Amino acid sequence: MWSKNGECYNGNQQVYALQKKKAEADYKTAKSFMYPQVEVGFTGQDFLELPTTPVPGELIGQPGTSVNLQFGKQFQYNTGLTISKGLFDWQKRFQAKAAKEDILLTVAQQSAFEQNLKIQVAQYYYSWQVASVSSSIFNKDLALADSVVKLTRQKFNEGLISITPVNKALIDYNNVQQNIYQSEELKQQALNNIKKLVGMDLTTNLALQPETTLEGLYTTTPEIGDDKNLNVYPHTVALSNQQYKSAKAALYPRLSLVSYNGFQQFQDDFGMSFSEGAWTRYQYLGLNLGISLFTGFATKSKIKSANIQNQIVEAQFRDAQKQSAINDDALLTSFSNYLKMTESSKEFFELFGESLEVARQQYAEGLISVDGYLKTFEDYLHSENLFLNNLSNLLMVQASVTARK
Repeated sequence: MWSKNGECYNGNQQVYALQKKKAEADYKTAKSFMYPQVEVGFTGQDFLELPTTPVPGELIGQPGTSVNLQFGKQFQYNTGLTISKGLFDWQKRFQAKAAKEDILLTVAQQSAFEQNLKIQVAQYYYSWQVASVSSSIFNKDLALADSVVKLTRQKFNEGLISITPVNKALIDYNNVQQNIYQSEELKQQALNNIKKLVGMDLTTNLALQPETTLEGLYTTTPEIGDDKNLNVYPHTVALSNQQYKSAKAALYPRLSLVSYNGFQQFQDDFGMSFSEGAWTRYQYLGLNLGISLFTGFATKSKIKSANIQNQIVEAQFRDAQKQSAINDDALLTSFSNYLKMTESSKEFFELFGESLEVARQQYAEGLISVDGYLKTFEDYLHSENLFLNNLSNLLMVQASVTARK
């Protein structure tokens, strides 16, 4: 899944790595409210009509009257530095906490994905091992089946038996051949699926080391760890809780500080001057307090929706805990049952193997009939298939157990 230098091969792992980087970038963006915002600006205004102000006539020698006068310059220019800093904005604080929780959620999701990926890889690995062991056993069976075919044909040619035993021997031989072909196909499928899961190219050579003994494939003392799929839910709940708090915080007061330091210029005609004294200083310090009073019930609806979503994820978490406990118990129970079935069928398989060898010797010496030997050989093949099927089922369960360590 990961190379030695930390490069990710699996496609989904690469996506999770990118999602984590994105979540970290979103968190940095969300907490930017903690820092002052600095802006340099320039504005120019053309007052097409100057504002009119009524003034007492005494100011211009017309006592007892009110005269409308226009004050100011038609063109005004402003340039300066604006610094703003939010002092109290609880909504942005909760949004920043939600962004931070989103990082932890992504990490937990990646960990859960890795666990499930390990299960799949382990299952295909065990499938390859069982197919490899099966091929070795089936090749021995094929040699036995071939010897039986030769013996029965010899006896048939000598007129000692009918054609029926010969056909039965050929059927057994063909069945063993089919098992060999199927095992080779399963081995190739397992290798291809492992390549896809770990992100290998088609041309990459993948070589697995087969186990020398069947007992080396499975354990008798399983240890099951925490289910990493369950670890996702606490972060989902925490994220939903922060989003709910953020929705409620829309009703809280917002306090910010604004500082402006710049210059102004007024002109009667279009154009600016950069001569000494043409610009005058313009500064102010402001405190803004904002409170949402009415937003058409939108804020109330958002709060209600966020609260319901919070209840949903909490209910999902509780349900997941219950299901996880049941699944864990069922997993260990299945392992115990398949272990007993595997060990029991292994004993039967070994006993039938011993009986087959005795029957082969007896048949060669003429102590038993060909039908008796073929019946023993067929019983041996049935016990073999039963053992290999039980072993395969056990290893599929073991893959889910070992991936939880």
